[in-house]
Amino acid sequence: MELFDLFATSTLSSTSFSGLLVLAGFVAVAICLGTSIGGSKRQNLPTPPNHGFLANSLEVMANLPRLLDWFLEQSLKYGGEGGLGTWTFQVFMQPRMIVTHDPENVRHILTNVNTYGKGPVWRQNFYPILGDGIFSADFKNWFLQRKRAANMFKISNFKRSMLDAVRSKCLKCLDLISAQVRRASSSHPETAIVNLEEYFFKMTLDTIGEIAFGQDLGSLSGKNVEFMRAFDFCQMYASDLFFLPGPAWFWNYCTPLGWRFRRQTQVLETHATCVVKEMITRALDEGALQDDPEGENREDVGVGRKETILSYFLQKESQESLKNDLRTVRYLSDVIMNFQIAGRDTVAQAFSWAVHLLSLHPDIQEKAHQEALLVLGSLRAAEAATFDQINRLEYMRAVVTEVLRLYPSVPKEGKWVFKDDALPDGSRVSKGSWVVFSPYVMGRLESLWADAAKFKPERHLDKPKPSNFVFTAFQGGPRICMGMNLAYMQLQYGLALLLLSCQFAPLNGGEDVLPLQHSTTLPTQRGVRVNVTLRDTANTLKNRQDVQNEECEDFGTRDWPLMNCDTRKRNVIAWQYYIFTF
Repeated sequence: MELFDLFATSTLSSTSFSGLLVLAGFVAVAICLGTSIGGSKRQNLPTPPNHGFLANSLEVMANLPRLLDWFLEQSLKYGGEGGLGTWTFQVFMQPRMIVTHDPENVRHILTNVNTYGKGPVWRQNFYPILGDGIFSADFKNWFLQRKRAANMFKISNFKRSMLDAVRSKCLKCLDLISAQVRRASSSHPETAIVNLEEYFFKMTLDTIGEIAFGQDLGSLSGKNVEFMRAFDFCQMYASDLFFLPGPAWFWNYCTPLGWRFRRQTQVLETHATCVVKEMITRALDEGALQDDPEGENREDVGVGRKETILSYFLQKESQESLKNDLRTVRYLSDVIMNFQIAGRDTVAQAFSWAVHLLSLHPDIQEKAHQEALLVLGSLRAAEAATFDQINRLEYMRAVVTEVLRLYPSVPKEGKWVFKDDALPDGSRVSKGSWVVFSPYVMGRLESLWADAAKFKPERHLDKPKPSNFVFTAFQGGPRICMGMNLAYMQLQYGLALLLLSCQFAPLNGGEDVLPLQHSTTLPTQRGVRVNVTLRDTANTLKNRQDVQNEECEDFGTRDWPLMNCDTRKRNVIAWQYYIFTF
């Protein structure tokens, strides 16, 4: 009945209908040729039931809104004892996916970067968003970008420029949350229902803007709303392309979602290009582009003698290319988009899931609060917290790690197979297929974690620590997340400030599980709404200029879904596809 309701609420334009007929022709050709277009040869591995040339398309499509839980269920069913074994599935006209959660297999995949990488399909789906940036790059291009960006993640930068950026944005975010609670509260102590997720997304975007290219993007002051909406939608859409039957060009050019995607990528490109041109102009005007492109002989590098990630990339470009070469501007724009997706979404979602879990576990929340008091002191004293003090928040770090075990910011990871290979468990993988593992699934397997379903930060205080191939939230091997320590610093400090100022309680007893939004990362469908109570209004950080001026809009309690897209509606076009191909 739900399927018929879905069609009743949708419309199909003549252009979309024509495109569907074109794809139907491809289906007919595929049947005649007796092949599944775009697939690699099938391995002798367990697989869910398939439907002829459609393979597992129907089941994957039906479970797309809950894809991560479907991965978990299938891994437990077809992955052998403990769900660690290797199994496979395929969507029509997509490469075969080989799924494994064995830590030794994961180690093999992540350490052999010449055999497993991003590949052409990832690049095709994400090129409109990420271009030639590090998250779409392989081999030499990836190595050069990682080498340049790694210069920024030195300990001296953490203690200086990075901590300054994190501190200022966290304090501003806390100001706004406190002000929102006071405005919305009519009781004492002051309590209000607040959707904290949107604050976190704005805070982390401003933070990475400061760190990556030395600009305050003003998101906490109500700017960049259009950019953030476009950013969220484009990630969701591009992630879906891996699991939708048919080639990416069909979805991009023949469906309303694809048309919207192409419009929204123009918003992203305009944003990134404006930032790059402003950086280039400032660099040329200030004479910040010097010899010594690697910055090895100078303490301060880049624009305005302030170290940023983009400044290291600017140093590699000649003044002539910066002035006249549009390819250089496009490349630097790609750098910006890649680091924004890394620094905004992943950390903001970790903040959101942390608040959700802490609200459900008041005992753990209070332990973290007491540690913050012990290490940082009062809220006022915490304003001047040092890098070493933040590092001493050991229980808070364990809380963050446990949050990321259950809700990893990148919940699924696929690597393209560049050449035929065998995994340590003996499974053969063919060139042109995907090998996939899910940190979300691995964090829920009892075979890897005792009491896997329980939120238990204490498990991360024990020695030895789990390897990066068991706790895979930051991956491992040569492609391990460069921003891991920055993320921990942001989360430890930001959560400490929040707990020194606020208490969190769930709404109506709380939902143990919030509905997820399928995307590249792990947002919720409706945000994270909790009861926020100010601990001591006399000591909250207030009366700052940005709060007095009320620069930002009242976005904390608006019912504005982050992805601006209903889950059922997202699947309308996919179901239309099936109707018109039969």
